[in-house]
Amino acid sequence: MTSTAASTTSPAAPVAMIFSFNDVFVREAFEGLTQEELWRAPTIHNNPLLRVAGRVVQTRATVLEVLGEQVDTGWGNLFARGAKIGDAKQYPSGPEVAKAMREISPRLHAALARLGVDQLSRPAALPIPGI
Repeated sequence: MTSTAASTTSPAAPVAMIFSFNDVFVREAFEGLTQEELWRAPTIHNNPLLRVAGRVVQTRATVLEVLGEQVDTGWGNLFARGAKIGDAKQYPSGPEVAKAMREISPRLHAALARLGVDQLSRPAALPIPGI
């Protein structure tokens, strides 16, 4: 499991732990799959794994940006909320998404570890969908 580098007394420690658990799930989901398999949706009602994983990584990058860090995956809006799935050739490969996850996740864990009660008690900087 990826270390969060967060003190267990950090107010964001539970959130950091959830992200850490999810790191393992995403990493293991990619193991041994071809690019074709990553683009195969389980059903007509689901997104392909690569799309889901790309969205996970892009969301982590957005959280980092909200916390004040610059992040550029180089993917633009390909994985943005509500974006339509386009031609698979315009998307990063599975290894590229996995690499971005390995680079972004430790930065996110460290940023969460630095959060204090004052930062966590402020209003959200972005609109929260559904609220």
